[in-house]
Amino acid sequence: MTKMERIEFMQEFKVMMEETVDKTVNKAVDKAVNKAVDKAVNKAVDKAVNKAVDKAVNKAINRELKELKEVVIPNMQEDIRNISRSVAVIEVEHGKKLDILFEALGINSDNIEANKKRIEKCERKIEQNEAEIYYLKTHLSKV
Repeated sequence: MTKMERIEFMQEFKVMMEETVDKTVNKAVDKAVNKAVDKAVNKAVDKAVNKAVDKAVNKAINRELKELKEVVIPNMQEDIRNISRSVAVIEVEHGKKLDILFEALGINSDNIEANKKRIEKCERKIEQNEAEIYYLKTHLSKV
């Protein structure tokens, strides 16, 4: 190979090497750029999705809180008032019934005491009658 052919060969080889290096570098750069872009896009999408989700959740929570304040709590308060009224009525009625029961208990206690006194009186009379009958029987048998 002549010097000229060697120079020409070296120049072609140099061009081929530069093209190969350029292709390899471009490929590596493209890959790195794509990876960085994908990462940035994913991060941006995640951020946007999270922001949208947070906004939707906050909106739903606010709507639920508003409904809770405007509808549920007033309804619960009305129910509590109704229950309180019912309990007050039950307490009054219960108090009246207890008064009647205690009055009846007092009357029954008085009746029981009166009956005990009558029974004691009857028992005394029976004892007297038994004594008289015994006396009469013992005297009649002698006669």
